[in-house]
Amino acid sequence: AEDGIRDVERSRGLGDVYKRQGTAVANTWVDAHKGMGPGNGANTNSNGEFSIKVPAGTYKINVMPNTSDYGSPAPIKVKVADGNTTDVGTIYLKSRNAHIKGSVTDSAGNAVGNVAVNAWQYNSPGWAMAFTDNNTGQYDLTLSSGTWGVMVMPMRPGFTVTGSVTMLLVSLNSSMVSLPSIS
Repeated sequence: AEDGIRDVERSRGLGDVYKRQGTAVANTWVDAHKGMGPGNGANTNSNGEFSIKVPAGTYKINVMPNTSDYGSPAPIKVKVADGNTTDVGTIYLKSRNAHIKGSVTDSAGNAVGNVAVNAWQYNSPGWAMAFTDNNTGQYDLTLSSGTWGVMVMPMRPGFTVTGSVTMLLVSLNSSMVSLPSIS
């Protein structure tokens, strides 16, 4: 294999998706794509197994968990030969064991409730979303450690964000962040 590409033998990808402690993850979407080009995907079965039919080529295998306590692992690069099948092995989900906590206020310093706060992981698959508490404007995003972009997404007419995306390096312990006000 070269540059992290796993050589495989058939035009089908097989594998399993598990949590770190060894529990199979059912109904999680797994896809195989050639960058922005064609691909295919499938949900895992009750045993965490998946099978994806694709034409020969080099693909990135991505897993999109359906659980809030686990996130996507790094994509796996796979080279699929014509007419062959490969087992990409067991793919382990990343524990979401870190938090970004904070509050959203308006320009007068008042708490703003029911506002979406989104986060996405830079250079790795990862996404988290939470809504602010109606009374306090506080939120708690559960995610894995890494570098994250965070932004407020007001869902009510008349509110706009007055700042920009906040970039954070998150470790296993909680991170507090002040996000831009909305007005």
